[in-house]
Amino acid sequence: IYEVLPELEKFGLADQPLTIQDHFIHRWYYLRKQYIDIHAWQKVGNYEIRYIFRREGQTAAFKYWVNRKNVFKNSFQKLPAQTNSDELFETITKILKNTTAIIVNRNNVEGILTQIEFDISIEEEKPFLKNLFDNISKGLSDDEKITNIQHLEYRERYTIEKNGRSCVIDFEYDNSGFFGRVLPLVKKCDSPELLAKIKSIVNSLKKS
Repeated sequence: IYEVLPELEKFGLADQPLTIQDHFIHRWYYLRKQYIDIHAWQKVGNYEIRYIFRREGQTAAFKYWVNRKNVFKNSFQKLPAQTNSDELFETITKILKNTTAIIVNRNNVEGILTQIEFDISIEEEKPFLKNLFDNISKGLSDDEKITNIQHLEYRERYTIEKNGRSCVIDFEYDNSGFFGRVLPLVKKCDSPELLAKIKSIVNSLKKS
């Protein structure tokens, strides 16, 4: 968090609501890895947020919207006047689409943690999958993290990591949303303890 503080102060974000700060930090954190800088940030009126991103001579400008509670809407728009590179705009769009959510821990020196966020559209269609996600998330300890989720046909494929070890596990389910087998992928699970823990979580979910 300390690394990003000068950036927040430079653009006048230090006094902005935390949701707006976190939105900025998310972009700063992931895009700087691709050598893309936040060149400008501006709040226009009460509901519009603008960014200009830059990489070398290329610029790409985005417009976002927030509601009254300063929660961002999912939509965004290109600002053509400040965008001289459609390629950079598309690159940024793709990078941000494939990122996991960031949790900013303001009481911790390390500050930024990445966390998988459950897909809202899937949740609406199959709420029992969100239930699985919530139960697994709650059952994991601080050093255990869900790092990837794939929504496959009648199965969810989770990657769960702990201290450099990981398990890729399939959770099978039927049309009614009842979970069946918990299947680790062959050669993709090097932590029997983690696998046993996940099976226990899912078994308790089946009984509830």
